[in-house]
Amino acid sequence: MYLKSYIKYNKRATVEVNIGHLPMGAKHPVRVQSMTNTSTKDIKATTEQTIRIAKAGADYVRITVPTKKDAEFLGEIKKNLLKANCNVPLIADIHFSPEAAIASAEICEKVRVNPGNYVDSKRFKSLEYSDKEYAQEIERITERFLPLISVCKKNKTAMRIGTNHGSLSDRIMSRYGDTPLGMAESTMEFLRICKAEDYNDIVISMKASNPIVMIHACRLVVQKMNAENMNYPLHLGVTEAGEGREGRIKSAMGIGSLLADGIGGTVRVSLTEAPELEVPVAQEICAIFNPEELKIFAPNEKKSDFYKDPYVYQKRKSFEVEHIGAENTAPVIADLSCNSEITKKDIENAGFRFSLSKNQFVSTDTSADFIYIGNNTIPKGIDNMKFITDAKNYTNKENTYPLYAYKAFIKATKKTSLLNFVKITSQEFQDINLENFDDKSVVFIFEIENKAFAVQAGRAFFLHLMK
Repeated sequence: MYLKSYIKYNKRATVEVNIGHLPMGAKHPVRVQSMTNTSTKDIKATTEQTIRIAKAGADYVRITVPTKKDAEFLGEIKKNLLKANCNVPLIADIHFSPEAAIASAEICEKVRVNPGNYVDSKRFKSLEYSDKEYAQEIERITERFLPLISVCKKNKTAMRIGTNHGSLSDRIMSRYGDTPLGMAESTMEFLRICKAEDYNDIVISMKASNPIVMIHACRLVVQKMNAENMNYPLHLGVTEAGEGREGRIKSAMGIGSLLADGIGGTVRVSLTEAPELEVPVAQEICAIFNPEELKIFAPNEKKSDFYKDPYVYQKRKSFEVEHIGAENTAPVIADLSCNSEITKKDIENAGFRFSLSKNQFVSTDTSADFIYIGNNTIPKGIDNMKFITDAKNYTNKENTYPLYAYKAFIKATKKTSLLNFVKITSQEFQDINLENFDDKSVVFIFEIENKAFAVQAGRAFFLHLMK
């Protein structure tokens, strides 16, 4: 498997990769990077944007180098940066040209190549290969790839083997499909060549615009590397995540899930915004996963058997309670419990719209499914919503449901027959015997005291429930 334990944090051990004066992997913190979006031909604009990215806190800056001529521009940009006392390591992003990659490897600290288009062409054809013919294709790739390895070794230039879900070669697609497995196998072909040449300044990435595909591909390639005694660090990112809230949520899902597993040596949040704005988002995601802090949570489970296939998305099986659970979409709860009183503005912020014709609030596409009011009272004129109230204030009002602490729920007499929310914490669930718990009106609110170990705590809790 790709992890030692699914419920205890373990930072994945990797080789150290030298990238200029800022090595990554091994004992080093997760490095943050971004990428310019200017034309490399515009030396002044690219230089200025690189400086802005570096000042924002990026450890590395990536610059696109589509042709060998662009590598010359890259050299000028590097000179300008040094004149401006900006020595941020540069990464050349290669599109299709091996010649551009070789030229860039003599200038910058790292080059990024995509196995899907570095040697193979993309014609969207279905191809048939015998095992012998497939082996011959690997020989052809090796022949084209070796010159770049040689230049990188000579110049002590690192390399990222960056596989993209959207650019797998026809050869890989024909054998493995447009899948996380295809991405992993495409990467492993190039890694085996590097290992055979004793070239180990390697970083790999498995990127997709879908965070689930990206997560599964990264887990798969780690599992495959483990099987072949490889321990190269990963670059994490969700391709073209978007802008605003959507881009940040998608990036946090993909990058955060893997950092929680101890996987990742460098990250980039790919937003359709000014590249310097990507840096603080990436830093905020990385800041959650402090390895020392993560060691605090150590569940008492004797076994850490996982409860699902980690390479395939599967919704956890559960009872249905008032349209929650089973195959239903997860409901959204708006928390207004901390407000001194609940105003119309608060209700609007929870996604509802006031209808003058009906003289009441009505639902919209962004409405919360429940509003948690804590100890507050429900404002007049909004009785058509679903509310959650602290159990001590529960009055059996229609569309209102109580929230209990676990121990209080066991002793409670004011339970509803339809739906009771029961809070249980990540610290207390290990000491609670759930064997005889058989109340099918309950939806657990699993409260995690520290977000740094939310993934491990959640897995431990689900495993506890299933047992």
